[in-house]
Amino acid sequence: MDKIMIKSKPCSSYKIAELKEMLKAKGLKISGTKSELCERIKESRKRKTKTASIVLKKNIKLKVVDVKDPLFKFYASTYYQCPGSMMAQTELSKYGLKKNFLNKFPNHKQLFNYLKNVPSNK
Repeated sequence: MDKIMIKSKPCSSYKIAELKEMLKAKGLKISGTKSELCERIKESRKRKTKTASIVLKKNIKLKVVDVKDPLFKFYASTYYQCPGSMMAQTELSKYGLKKNFLNKFPNHKQLFNYLKNVPSNK
């Protein structure tokens, strides 16, 4: 039970009433021992994560890469000028450009040259 963490605290540090309140808010069964309540909270977090990732995958539509688009140029150049920029990574992933692909190029100009020569982008 101590291995189960809830909001950065071990589950055993919560009162049963607090655990039941959390379960009630999630619409889950609130009866059982303290260890059962902790386990139920742990399982509900696993299910939520799996469901969310499946839903996201269904709704993704990739944008078409246009190296002349000023917004695309901005995010691509930002990616290389500010390494680790989550904003640039997030936006470029909407074009299907992931970190492992982008890191093959030392700068945005070489990325643009590559993309200009890919037949599907002409």
